[in-house]
Amino acid sequence: MTGGIVLVTGATGTVGSGLIPLLAATGVPVRAVSRRRLSSRQASPGIEAMRADLRDPVATAAALVGVERLFLATPLEEDMAAVAARVVEQAGDAGVRHVVRLSAFGAGGGARTRLAAIHEETEAALRQSGIPFASLRPNAFMQNTIGQFADQIRRWGRFEAPQGGGRVSVIDTRDVAAVAARLLMQSPPPTGCFDLTGPAALSNHEIAGVLSRLLGRDIEYVDTDADEARAALLAQGVSAWLTDIVMELYTLSARDGAARVTSDVAEVLGRAPTLFEDFAADYADSFR
Repeated sequence: MTGGIVLVTGATGTVGSGLIPLLAATGVPVRAVSRRRLSSRQASPGIEAMRADLRDPVATAAALVGVERLFLATPLEEDMAAVAARVVEQAGDAGVRHVVRLSAFGAGGGARTRLAAIHEETEAALRQSGIPFASLRPNAFMQNTIGQFADQIRRWGRFEAPQGGGRVSVIDTRDVAAVAARLLMQSPPPTGCFDLTGPAALSNHEIAGVLSRLLGRDIEYVDTDADEARAALLAQGVSAWLTDIVMELYTLSARDGAARVTSDVAEVLGRAPTLFEDFAADYADSFR
């Protein structure tokens, strides 16, 4: 790889924040872009931090100046496909040579969810642009267990979701970041689509068992009614659009539609993906 800038969008997101230090450790120039200010820990030496909204074409053009490779992550919002398509067009105009896109599990496979269909639109825009690209299609993040359930677990020793006994091949976002870093650093730029999963498909009952053993107390998973779950999301202020997305994913998971396990992480990194047990041990304080 030459000395051009690697631009990381979504720099304060779960994957982006893990990707930045991996790239910085190699000595390549990294420009980290986010709508929010980077923390002092994230804005380490060698990182050019830039606050910008990808909806703003002027700010996006400024962020793309001198960029050789782009990690493209867009906020999970209703206009994300349109925003991503315009960023791809601007990347082509700026001479970007390679894009690694953070997509979603199921994209490219006759999308069965709205989220996957949205990401298919972005993959189509990338193909049309002619820019060589790699598309990362990760399954549900292990870290979502913290964001969605840790408070319930700490307070009541249980967590609730309308997922039945469905299994999901959840993946540690640190593995997603590691794959992105490897692909961004390779020369010539790799292309293709990578379906990223953890090493096993787990039900929420099995996740509760792992957490019970780790924490030394009983943690229970409670299956809830889908209508009640939808009402709870809306009551929390989640938009109707995003609530529909989340409920579709719950339905897919309950039917084992997200249970497929792939070897793509191991093939890129030369090691197995992180076990949920190891993830939970690393983040144990979040559940206590």
